[in-house]
Amino acid sequence: MKAIRRIVLTAAPAAMEDIKYGMPVFCIGPDYLCCLGGWKTHVATYPVGRYYNLEGEIAPLRAGKDRVKFVYGRDAARSD
Repeated sequence: MKAIRRIVLTAAPAAMEDIKYGMPVFCIGPDYLCCLGGWKTHVATYPVGRYYNLEGEIAPLRAGKDRVKFVYGRDAARSD
């Protein structure tokens, strides 16, 4: 989860961190950028919209309409 947090803050330095619904969220102003959820076997970000310039990279990690799932030890973004 730390690796994903660094990626989000690097990509969106204006993002503010908060806790909503018991999960870390990143907002820019009043708008949600994404939420993070840590689970036993994976970390997920949601919602993740369709970013056409990144969809080729994101598509294999999609685990639903708006969720991207990173399995521990397997996917590019690993927890530290």
